[in-house]
Amino acid sequence: MLVNDIGRSALENLVDHYKQNGPLPRKHGNVGKKPSQAVIYDDVKRVVEFLQNYADTYGIPQPAAPRGSDNTPPIYLDSGKTKLTIHKEYIESCREAGVRSLQRTAFCEIWKSCLCHIRIASPRDDVCATCEGHRKNIMKAIEESEKLEAAENFKQHVINAQKERELYIDCVKRAKETCILSSDKRTNHYTFDFSQNVSIPHFSRQMGPIYFMSLRKVQIFGVRIDGLPKQLNFLIDESETMGIDGTQTHGPNAVISMLDMVLDTHGRGESTCSIHADIIL
Repeated sequence: MLVNDIGRSALENLVDHYKQNGPLPRKHGNVGKKPSQAVIYDDVKRVVEFLQNYADTYGIPQPAAPRGSDNTPPIYLDSGKTKLTIHKEYIESCREAGVRSLQRTAFCEIWKSCLCHIRIASPRDDVCATCEGHRKNIMKAIEESEKLEAAENFKQHVINAQKERELYIDCVKRAKETCILSSDKRTNHYTFDFSQNVSIPHFSRQMGPIYFMSLRKVQIFGVRIDGLPKQLNFLIDESETMGIDGTQTHGPNAVISMLDMVLDTHGRGESTCSIHADIIL
């Protein structure tokens, strides 16, 4: 016992095993048996279905990044949520359904392995200029009446944003559900926006400025077709801009021309469609 640093019970177990089986290695009693707490297929399926339904209800679909290796577009959840709060809602749904729920570690592992495109938006991804303006108005307000008015304006903006999000999610859902129907019953959803100027060659981790060199700049105009799903990107060279010195590159003529080209060449003859765009008033 002193040499092998074991207790009396361990020694007695070794003696009993030697008397019954001889000088053979010991095996654990659970070898070849599946533990009762092990994760099974139904558990994984319930977690995946819960997260998909949760993302369909509260998530904001994003266009797939052109540099991404995965064609699945990311879906951002509200930055005010955490995986802990979402896991609590998952436990509550399992309790209501009368099924077994998984612990947070297994829940997060399944989320990471099966649904990595569903992400919680960071504060950097979830910035709204109007919200920032309302926050500053609340901080600058001195009188109580001014604070109440600023808070009410902020509240109304949040309510309107929630309605817009619900409408956007409904349009995307109907486009996906009706994509297999006939053209007279089919509807589609288009989202388009301009990206910032991109210099070619473009380095995401540029260590310092490039001297004695003028990089080529291009405009990127992206159109997302949610019924397919598919995204088209127009690359507009700096020598192909519209207007004097490119002043009308983001103008209505350019947008309507490129959107008309998408509807004419990639449309599927749908009877109705809905369009979302980033518009600054």
